[in-house]
Amino acid sequence: MAICPVFGCSWKGEQTWRPKDEDGAIPLHDACAGGFTEIVQVLLNSASSAECVKRMLETVDDEGDTPLHHAARGEHADVIRLLLASGASVTTPNLYGKTPRELPEPDTEASRILESAGSAS
Repeated sequence: MAICPVFGCSWKGEQTWRPKDEDGAIPLHDACAGGFTEIVQVLLNSASSAECVKRMLETVDDEGDTPLHHAARGEHADVIRLLLASGASVTTPNLYGKTPRELPEPDTEASRILESAGSAS
């Protein structure tokens, strides 16, 4: 079992990240929404294995948004790059059918990063 040094929360085998807020978000969602690259890095580094990182990246909130959806909506380019480098998917739709690629304004750095990642997948 790995303990997250920031939140004192743990991953246990096949279970998902425990501390969800009233919107079903985990701390990674919140850090991505705020554009807090360093906190995103700490949270990803706190995972005990690649499988734990994958589960964090795939965790959805009550609207079906992954952490990448939150970073894309906020147009946080550095966070988007970090999430993509960690294995986040640009093609996962939320409950409204929107993928992270569809959320940033057109012709922004965030939009270009996500389009490029989508073309490569």
